Amino acid sequence: MKCLGRSAILVSLLVVAACATPEYRWIKQGVDQKTFAGDRDTCVKYVNDEFNPYYDYGPIYGYQSVSSQIMYRSMAAEEMFRACMYGKGYARITIQPDEAKKK
Repeated sequence: MKCLGRSAILVSLLVVAACATPEYRWIKQGVDQKTFAGDRDTCVKYVNDEFNPYYDYGPIYGYQSVSSQIMYRSMAAEEMFRACMYGKGYARITIQPDEAKKK
């Protein structure tokens, strides 16, 4: 019975934590939605064309697994996308959950 109570508390905490995740947005002064979409698509295409998913992200050792290498690949692709957007003059801002509800 204790285990069931602990599980319920853990699930409740996870649900609350998921609801409190901040949002991220790209902004650039004087850019309309169409221009933003074009710049974003250009960066996505750049990552798709240039990113090498077969690059060796290090040996698997200790607690690492194939899934951790996949995570590192995803992080590297995300960094490449961000660098492209920053290069186009965009800034990435964080919007807290309570601020996002106001908009």
